[in-house]
Amino acid sequence: MSHKAVKKKVLKYFHSHHKKGHSIRAMTDWLEQCGFERGFVEKTAREFAFRKAAKHALYIALVFGAFMLFFIPSFEGGITGAAVAPEQKDCCIDSVGECHEDYIGDFCSRPGFMEFPEDCTDIPYCSGEKSVYLGD
Repeated sequence: MSHKAVKKKVLKYFHSHHKKGHSIRAMTDWLEQCGFERGFVEKTAREFAFRKAAKHALYIALVFGAFMLFFIPSFEGGITGAAVAPEQKDCCIDSVGECHEDYIGDFCSRPGFMEFPEDCTDIPYCSGEKSVYLGD
């Protein structure tokens, strides 16, 4: 029998007995007791373990790929499903004197901030006329 055929039969032996719960170490010891060379048996055992690990890695990659394909939404049209609060159309001047027109929620309710019920472009201070005194 050729070396290749013997190796194939030993790999088949590892596969069938590993399914039954035998450890790789126990199978290599048994094959050595049956007259196989230690180096050949250990090399074949490593190849069996590598094939088994590669097979499990492939299964994990397939499951992960299926999960990504079916359960993660596609972003072809940009971000979808994002919750965005409506923008305020008021003007808010913060505590350092900067005007904010595009803010969300209660941004302007902080201490030292002032809110005006009009666009920032309509407020002289925000449109570049900084000579207006805001006071405390």
